[in-house]
Order: sequence, then structure tokens, then C-alpha cells
Amino acid sequence: MTLFLYRDRLVNLDGVTEPTEQGGFPLSEEQYAGLTIDDMMQLLTEGLSDNPALAEENPRFVLAICHMLYDKGQINAIRVVDDGDGPVLSCARIPFQSLNILDELRMRGALTQQAVDEAVWNPLA
Repeated sequence: MTLFLYRDRLVNLDGVTEPTEQGGFPLSEEQYAGLTIDDMMQLLTEGLSDNPALAEENPRFVLAICHMLYDKGQINAIRVVDDGDGPVLSCARIPFQSLNILDELRMRGALTQQAVDEAVWNPLA
């Protein structure tokens, strides 16, 4: 199972079709190969700046970015914080075991942003 942490939500990427395999993927193989992690983070930042509810209103877009980040750099976590001037994003590769623990918290209904911050982001700061 390939878990991805977006804010305080866990997504199983294995259950999502890779964006490059979806109909209408707008990039050629060469263009996709040229994309960097920074490019994708910038794209997501711009999308969230235009629409803070992007993940709720266009989950396929956000899932595609998550999938591509994992594909490109084994990135499996994104943090989004609004500093008052717009969203500030961070990404990381966190251990699979940590994601499993967060998944157990999710199944118990105890996965909160505070729990995610304590388990993932505070130690990385």
C-alpha cells in the first residue's frame, strides 16, 4: 500500500489511476520527464492560492500532483499552512512506518492536524 499524507488526510495512491495513464493527460512523456518536484509544488501552490478549497472541489487535480510527487521523488507528504499571505507548502519523504501509525489513528477517528504536526512536521522543523 502506497500511502500519501496530504495535510491531515491519508490517501492510498494504489487506488488512484496514475495521471499519466488517465485520458486527457496534457503532457507528453518528454514534458513529464522534464517536470521537477519544484515545478509540481509551484503548480499546487498556485492552485491553492486561486482556490483554497482545491482539494475538496478538484480532488483529481490534487491527487494527480501527489501521485507525480511520489513518482518523481518518493515524496509522500505535503503540508499546507496559510500564513495570511497565501498557502505555504512543504513536502517530505517520511518513513512508511510513520504513515502506518497515522493510518491506524485515522481508522480510530483520531487523526488530526495536531497529531500529524507532532508526528511528522515538528520533528522535521
